[in-house]
Amino acid sequence: MYKVFYYDKLIILTGKKNRIFPSDSDVVIDYQKYKDFEDAIEWFLTEKKTNRLIVHTRNLKALKIHFFSLFKRVEAAGGLVVNDRGDLLVIKRLDLWDLPKGKVEKNERKKDAARREVLEETGVKATITGEKPLKTYHIYPRGQKVILKTTYWYEMKAENDCKVVPQSEEQIEEVRWIKPEEIREYFSKSYHSLKELILHYFGTGV
Repeated sequence: MYKVFYYDKLIILTGKKNRIFPSDSDVVIDYQKYKDFEDAIEWFLTEKKTNRLIVHTRNLKALKIHFFSLFKRVEAAGGLVVNDRGDLLVIKRLDLWDLPKGKVEKNERKKDAARREVLEETGVKATITGEKPLKTYHIYPRGQKVILKTTYWYEMKAENDCKVVPQSEEQIEEVRWIKPEEIREYFSKSYHSLKELILHYFGTGV
């Protein structure tokens, strides 16, 4: 199953093993039977009354390839960074709390990009501890195009309790360590894709 966020809207691509039970306000289509799939996606991105589109399929791989081909692709990497006390490293940018992340450069490994971005944006040197990254997907307009960004989130541990330094040139206003019980307060008004990530990682909803 793939969840792709567009502001406060959500597209769910799902196969038989992960069927979603829709609410009355959801729009549900069958990928194999719906001939105008691309038109449906375009309609959903501009329609203001429907916040969730569920696309069922018997071939999730084919659906993913088709859906992802509709957008210009961008890859980013970042960190779910904790210290010895279990506090989470967060940044504040454009008045919203966020996690450190940034674009993967050409020929750069995603792991290296995640470590680099954490260091650049926060001043914290961290080591990757998780085996596989968690992924989030969101789409956003950029000029005449719509971008689909895949962000790879690595579990990381701060190597020391060094002083945090916000990267002002990236519009980062503040860097802070927060306790797990503070997550709901900090991220209740943040990006929907981050809420999904935090729910999965910490087992707590925001």
